[in-house]
Amino acid sequence: MTPDVLRQYAMAMPAGTVIPVIRETLLDLLDGQIVPPAPVTLPPDCDPWLTVPMAAKYVGRSPSCVSTWCWSGKVNAVKLNGGRRWSIRRSELDRFANNASDVGERHR
Repeated sequence: MTPDVLRQYAMAMPAGTVIPVIRETLLDLLDGQIVPPAPVTLPPDCDPWLTVPMAAKYVGRSPSCVSTWCWSGKVNAVKLNGGRRWSIRRSELDRFANNASDVGERHR
């Protein structure tokens, strides 16, 4: 791993993030002796559950718009975490996007 890659990882973290790293591990990283894991790619038949922010990014809309779809029943979703958060299957978003003109409209 090069210092540039290490810098990219650090820049992707929120400001103020504390990262406890064992000294030897840091030195190995800087010396290129530790190879970062390969990015995870989902198989095409995988149908993951998405949070509202993830779903919003997936369909290119705001989180509040996706939440409105969930509350109104336009999108089939389940409540998690004691009823505080919605979880939506990616296939459900695909179904909704393919069958509804609401995706391109602002929510009311």
